[in-house]
Amino acid sequence: MKSQKRSAAAQLTRLAKESAESKIQSRVLPPELPPNADEKLEALFRNVGRIVMIPLSELSLSENVRKYLPTNTPEFQQLVDSVKKDGILQNLIADLKIEKSGKYKLDVVSGQRRYMAGEIAGTQSCPVRIMQYTDRASRIAHGIAENVLRDNLHCLDLAEGYAELLKESWTEEQIAETFDRKRQTVMQHLRLARYPEEAKSFIREHMDQFTSYDLLNKFVAHTWKDTRTLVTALKEHLKGRTAVKTKPKTDEVLRKAGKDLSIKSGYKINVTGTSKSGQIVIKWIGEERQKALFLLLKQMGDAEA
Repeated sequence: MKSQKRSAAAQLTRLAKESAESKIQSRVLPPELPPNADEKLEALFRNVGRIVMIPLSELSLSENVRKYLPTNTPEFQQLVDSVKKDGILQNLIADLKIEKSGKYKLDVVSGQRRYMAGEIAGTQSCPVRIMQYTDRASRIAHGIAENVLRDNLHCLDLAEGYAELLKESWTEEQIAETFDRKRQTVMQHLRLARYPEEAKSFIREHMDQFTSYDLLNKFVAHTWKDTRTLVTALKEHLKGRTAVKTKPKTDEVLRKAGKDLSIKSGYKINVTGTSKSGQIVIKWIGEERQKALFLLLKQMGDAEA
């Protein structure tokens, strides 16, 4: 029965990625290998599109769609503990950038949290899917797709990711189609991305207090006279949230179980409550991911029977 569940989870992870990735893949061109490539580069080149074990020392972080990544939270420490125990289970995605001189680097496109947790945990190597992108837009789009699927990407990071795609000549319609979002939702995020830097800096300082619902419905949906008025409203909102914060804490065991399920399944899974009562929320984007989820639940039910 356990093997059936593991195979079902693996199938879920594979199917969950197909929707957004298939729309981005057409923008990824076959790689070219310079004639002066060494053996290591040739080996990486042969494995473009595949998942292979790569030393963490071979990877680097540069541009990443996730701008907000706190490392001092209980959730991140749980990820570090999980990596110490089991290693990095879910593969990273890295962009193989090759110069004409034969020099190269592997830039992490998705999996920044796992990469940083691996460094802290002292992990020597991890599974990496090697990619090569024909343009910056494809790289950004792939990074958004992966981060939305695997991690709780903050609304502001997602908004600025969409804005970067606009700079790369994408249209609002392309963004909506690629990520299975309504055009209206994309436009709301783009308005958020155009907020003045003072407002965005304040949001970044308190990101755990500003949910997607808050930002899109309580702020983006309104017109603000000027930056000062907007920032004042953001501060007042923060005071209100911290003043009425009476929600009971979730058991740490349940919280960790939710994080582990997210890592292993590829879905964002939130577990809240205690051992006496609580709820599990599974998030997906797109019809394909919904079908994959229900397929997994059916297979688990059949296994129990």
